[in-house]
Amino acid sequence: MLPYRFIVQPFKGSSMKRLLLFLALVLSFVSSATAQHQALISSFSIEKNELNVRMNEQFKTAYFKKDFVAVYDKDINLEQLDPAIVLMPFILNVVGIVWLSGRKFSIPVMDRTLYEGLQKVKKLYKRMYKLTTFDGELCPEKLVDADANCVRDSSMPAVCFTCGLDSTFTSLQRKDTKQLLITFFHHKRKRKRDQLLREEIKNYADHYGHERSTVVSNYELMLNKKVLNALSPEITNIRTDIIEGMSWIGLTAPIMASKGVSQLLISASLAWDAPYFHAGCPMVDETLGYAGVRIKHCGFESARADKHEYIAQLCDKGERFPTLRVCSYAQGVLNCNTCEKCLRTINGCWSAGHDHKKYGFTLSYDDAAQATRKLLALGGMRCYCRWHFMRIQKKWQERIGKCVNGQLTEHAKWFTSFDFDSFDEWDVGLKQPIDWSDVAHTFMSL
Repeated sequence: MLPYRFIVQPFKGSSMKRLLLFLALVLSFVSSATAQHQALISSFSIEKNELNVRMNEQFKTAYFKKDFVAVYDKDINLEQLDPAIVLMPFILNVVGIVWLSGRKFSIPVMDRTLYEGLQKVKKLYKRMYKLTTFDGELCPEKLVDADANCVRDSSMPAVCFTCGLDSTFTSLQRKDTKQLLITFFHHKRKRKRDQLLREEIKNYADHYGHERSTVVSNYELMLNKKVLNALSPEITNIRTDIIEGMSWIGLTAPIMASKGVSQLLISASLAWDAPYFHAGCPMVDETLGYAGVRIKHCGFESARADKHEYIAQLCDKGERFPTLRVCSYAQGVLNCNTCEKCLRTINGCWSAGHDHKKYGFTLSYDDAAQATRKLLALGGMRCYCRWHFMRIQKKWQERIGKCVNGQLTEHAKWFTSFDFDSFDEWDVGLKQPIDWSDVAHTFMSL
């Protein structure tokens, strides 16, 4: 029995030719994989806009909770795309874990440019995480120049868009340019908040004349994070430390190909003075092109506090106030208003001299200020969160005395004098502080 199966709908012409070529490639891969390396993919199915991939059972048992699935909008027909593009959503969500596993696996096909970029990223990871081994290999049976004919429009960029501060900043910097907004949702997690987010993104897109597309996938829920976060003392969050940018590039690939868009914009969550290495950075993202598609990591020159200030200045000139969705915990609403990220964003709005309620938050001034003090009274937080708060503090120190409508004066004085230097960082592990300019120099030397 073949370890690959397809579920496809009847189709004709070039689409049929493409499928037959794909089947021939798979058959040749099946016969050679066992003789060389184990096949990473046990089976997969493509049904119009849905991709299901069943992983090597030992690999899945060791590091994952479920097999991979990605469902696209109905106008994305995976059956008509180059096989090297179709497999990218899966490949780029697991390749970092393959490296960490120390094992060698085969896959049937990969885009040549993407493969070359991944080798550079792997070398960078080895330099950044010196206590961690990256001896695993993902070996394509065939390298191809994926169908570049799919790239047609260089004028409209695609933006990974969540209504969060970072992606809103990236989009508003180009507000007069038509964009394709791509949003990710978790598979089989139907929540009222997801529908609210879809509606908010539609409102935003309609206001600026942008197009929209979505991916529904278990890209994060499939991970066994308890196991993966314990693989190395330097890796405390598998998503942010290893997978982040690669994941977005992979998930968006079928959309980029189907829509004929040649540039993908991924928003930075950190900046050049961030304390530790993070997988979502220019050195990773901008290395991983494919089929004529270029990736740009946007906003790495600006911390969250700077982005708040930029958006505030736009709104002061008459721009529409964007609703910011930053929370991962809210149920039935876009933001819970009380978690670390919500409170970080609320204080960021204040540091820019703006009322947080104009951005969709509902907590009163007093309650938000008290919740912030309660949060900081814990005496520590995740390392990147501490850095974000310190940047907000610095921005507010520059504006001291310029509080929102004269309110929050006492909170501003307290916040700007808070001692973050003595604050504990909870998830550092054995990460070493870095200078990002040195990281960039190191990467160039590779």
